[in-house]
Amino acid sequence: MDLPERVLPRISSRLGLNRIIFAPYTSAQITTILKESLLPTIFGDGASKLFEDQALDLCSRKTAAVSGDLRRALEMCKLAATLAKGQKVDLHHVAEASVKMSSSPMHQFLKNNSMDEKAVMNTAATIVRDYGSEVLIERLLSGVKVDHGVKYSEARQAMLSLISMNILTRTGPTTVALNISLADGLS
Repeated sequence: MDLPERVLPRISSRLGLNRIIFAPYTSAQITTILKESLLPTIFGDGASKLFEDQALDLCSRKTAAVSGDLRRALEMCKLAATLAKGQKVDLHHVAEASVKMSSSPMHQFLKNNSMDEKAVMNTAATIVRDYGSEVLIERLLSGVKVDHGVKYSEARQAMLSLISMNILTRTGPTTVALNISLADGLS
């Protein structure tokens, strides 16, 4: 969230530049939130019987080690429950869910792209989310420069590379469209 940096200096002086930085959740916090709030909401009152304590601890530790993001922990729990097929979710199911989450085709694809290509995809996803399906090339390239510090020529080369991989498609002389869903992890 870089709103203060984007607004004019006279406006930002009136707004103040107080930032609140949220630290990632710890393993213990993730376990508590999963047990007390999220899992009962999704799986009903029997959620405590559905998951072994060790399985939730493993899920929490893996999530805290990577990002501390509760959405990731919840996604891992859902996938582990699906893999358990109605049985009690144990360490094996959580470990398998963790491997599947980190080896998804989208994850592997994103892992292998250059930083410039990731910056272009991230900026395109943000523009699509905020303004609609088509992205003005000029807005995309200037956004990559402002948001990620990538030179215009390097951003253009990364954009052309993504077009050749069919991640972006030219929809007109001055516009491109993103060919992958924001749900695939780009937002």
